[in-house]
Amino acid sequence: MFNIKSTSEVREMSNQSIGMLIREFRQSRNLTMKEVCDNDLSIAQLSKFERGVSEITINKLLMILDKLNITVEEFFHAEKEFELSEFEQLILDMKEHYINRDVDKILALRDGQSRKYEERNIKFFELNAIMLSALIKDLDEDQYDWEDREPKLIDHLMEVDIWCNYEIVLFANSISLFTVEALVMLTNEMINNTQYYHVIGKHRTITIQTLTNVILILLEKGETFHSKMFHDTLEELLEIDQYMLYEKNVSKYLNGFHHFSTGEEARGIQLMEESIQTFDILDRKQLADNFRAHLNNLQMQK
Repeated sequence: MFNIKSTSEVREMSNQSIGMLIREFRQSRNLTMKEVCDNDLSIAQLSKFERGVSEITINKLLMILDKLNITVEEFFHAEKEFELSEFEQLILDMKEHYINRDVDKILALRDGQSRKYEERNIKFFELNAIMLSALIKDLDEDQYDWEDREPKLIDHLMEVDIWCNYEIVLFANSISLFTVEALVMLTNEMINNTQYYHVIGKHRTITIQTLTNVILILLEKGETFHSKMFHDTLEELLEIDQYMLYEKNVSKYLNGFHHFSTGEEARGIQLMEESIQTFDILDRKQLADNFRAHLNNLQMQK
């Protein structure tokens, strides 16, 4: 027989596990309770919390994590015993199958998310399935048959006031579904609705990577006005982190692509060739070959 716990019992278990984890981190850093506490958190309060006897406010938890020099993401990853979330695992599987160009396995992932949506009626499963369909469209357009569901993805991204990691990942992997107008609109939404998180490296990195893909697609479609505007934003974000050398070099290539597309062909080719040469110097042969092939195609089309 199943032992069904009450809500209070589940909450008590959660509080106890979190408190015990705090104690484990504190002791591993050889910190006493006195060193962690301050005027807003007494030793008695911390002791009771670590033993799972009482709760503390989120502000006090954040203060403790700050004293322990642990990020919120690190803490809750440890609280889940370092297991990936269901969505994180989905993204890992999705990337592996996409790199291997395994359409059948991506179809299986999509059908699994679609079944979960039908069983649980949680919209995020349907959004995940639409995202997976975008990758299927990239690899084999003949197997893409979800045009009628695209508006649901756009509606969700437009309705969310603050984009978190989920929305950025959703958008980044669904770019192929959108018209130029929708792509410009949603990219503006991403820029405006993620500005609170630009100080967080993970969010900034995926925003930068998404911007580079958007700019490339827009330039390939001959859209030079918004691509230049988004490139200016990309450069601003890259100034925050001086160590993103790969992204800076891609940005240089995109700058060259923009010059090439707006009539300054000689300057554009020079910048793109310099970017490719940098990848050669860094021994990133595959990247250099990919960009070299792209440049050759551009010159052949002229």
